[in-house]
Amino acid sequence: MIIGTSIYAGTPSRKVSLFCKKNRSLLEEKVRGLFICCMNEKQELEEMNNAFPEYLQKLAIPTAILGGEFHFDKMNFIERFLVKKIAKVNSSVSRLRYDAIREFADRINNSRQN
Repeated sequence: MIIGTSIYAGTPSRKVSLFCKKNRSLLEEKVRGLFICCMNEKQELEEMNNAFPEYLQKLAIPTAILGGEFHFDKMNFIERFLVKKIAKVNSSVSRLRYDAIREFADRINNSRQN
């Protein structure tokens, strides 16, 4: 099982966090990999550490930080305003890390074969 979450304003998805809390026993048996998508490169390691409970982080091989995107056309006025002020971005931008995505997928596939 692979679990991932976006990081929005420094916070992982509430739904993912709640899922991890409610399903601990299942996840302890099944989790194989964890990833986050975020745009804050300066705090991404901290955000990865805060995104998932410690027990999952110890079990997951591999983990990955896969970059992220801002889609201004999908944001409301307040979201666009905040992104402009905080991230200093004025239009849609993609910073997906395709090399990290491929590496993560390869590591997952290799772990399934072992």
